[in-house]
Amino acid sequence: MDAFGIINMNGRVYDPLTAMFMSPDPYIQAPGDWLNYNRYGYCFGNPFKYTDPSGNWAFWDDLVAIVGGGLINMISNWHSGISFGQALSYFVAGAAAGAATLYSLGSNIPLISAALGVVNSSITQGFNGNKFSFSNIDPGKLVSAAVMSGVTAYAGGQLGNAMHLDKVLGGISSPLVKNVVGGQIGGTLIGGGFGGLTAVANGQDFLAGVWGGAKMGFVSGTIGGFGNAVHFANQNNVNLFSGKPNPVMERAYVPQALQIPKVGVSQDNKEISSSSELSTKFRTEPQNLPEPLTLQEAQS
Repeated sequence: MDAFGIINMNGRVYDPLTAMFMSPDPYIQAPGDWLNYNRYGYCFGNPFKYTDPSGNWAFWDDLVAIVGGGLINMISNWHSGISFGQALSYFVAGAAAGAATLYSLGSNIPLISAALGVVNSSITQGFNGNKFSFSNIDPGKLVSAAVMSGVTAYAGGQLGNAMHLDKVLGGISSPLVKNVVGGQIGGTLIGGGFGGLTAVANGQDFLAGVWGGAKMGFVSGTIGGFGNAVHFANQNNVNLFSGKPNPVMERAYVPQALQIPKVGVSQDNKEISSSSELSTKFRTEPQNLPEPLTLQEAQS
């Protein structure tokens, strides 16, 4: 597509010169906004500010990743006496993890989950009311949180596969719902077990360790499940929410005589030295056509 200056975005072909697609969007995502009725447009005509990875629904995947990740992380870490600053910090951390998972297309899930575990542990330890102090943070607890979060994100998915949760949840067509629920189940079980064993090893209450580990595993499993859903939807070119195949623009048939070879190489594989020579070699002259055109064919 480089020779034509257009971009194949899998779902549709995009022309950066006009900032429009070459085929219409099959969905009108916001009927109340007149910009959506230009179905050849991209992200409300503002591709520098917004993105639409699937080519169909701008904002929605970003909204689910950011708001959903923030809310799940904040609620999972909620406790009595939590301050506004602490709650907001949990939300921002979860939102960042959700966005990172989305834009990495589901790769590096254990790393993202481990980073979130470190941030959550820092927030839990560092806040005293609305005040935050790094002096309250124990580095050993940060390492423990990173290991536990990374392991539960990875092992939760493996446990889900071993338990054949994909078959149990087979009636759910949405890749997002199926993978997130599976990740949450696996992550919660792994996290709870890991947390309980860690608590016993440190001479702490077993049930308290199970509860804390289960909460951490639930968040890690959510991130892992969301990442798997994004990866699956991207690999199989299906909608993240519905599981339906994304529309793909079929390649149009172009007669051999009218096909334009790559710039810089002629049809006889000789290099082209100038633009004038390019126009001379690739101008469609009558003698280059498979057969002479009749007057009627030429006029049509």
